[in-house]
Amino acid sequence: WPASVAAVLALVALGRTTNQQVGYWLNSRTLFAHAAAVTTGNYLALGGIGIDDAQRGNWTGAMTNLTRALEFARQHHAEGAINYYLGVALQMQGQGLTALPYLESAVVSAELRPERDYRLGLSLIEANRLPEAEASLKSALGAKPDQVEFNLGLAALLFRQGEAAQAEHLYRGVLASHPDSSVAQ
Repeated sequence: WPASVAAVLALVALGRTTNQQVGYWLNSRTLFAHAAAVTTGNYLALGGIGIDDAQRGNWTGAMTNLTRALEFARQHHAEGAINYYLGVALQMQGQGLTALPYLESAVVSAELRPERDYRLGLSLIEANRLPEAEASLKSALGAKPDQVEFNLGLAALLFRQGEAAQAEHLYRGVLASHPDSSVAQ
């Protein structure tokens, strides 16, 4: 009898602990928030929260969390990916020139490289470093030639280079092939 009661109490305690732990794994945000709360200097957790903020369009939260993550990541020489997301957050707030050094020093996975090259190209256009912008945008398009935003970035570059007719032709081609795209519109 006492062993049975002890076993039931242990199962109840384990059930409560499991329920609590499952709550932390609800989604990426809850997982990273818990990790940041129970550790110190956890740049991965802070970066994860910052990326989640950016995906939700919460640019203030993204900047706060990514900046904190970058401080801790620098101590471990692991700032490459965080630089990319900081650059994106700055660029999405219309601060392409401020984003430029972050995007230039970003280290990303192969699957994110075209997006990084595209964003870098946009910031380089803003900095009037047009040959470098062209190389970045062409690299992005080489990896994903049908990406609407990448083609529009190249059209913006052509326009900035004084090639208005070529830019218009590219804009119209993108619109013709993607008539439902709000970005192309």
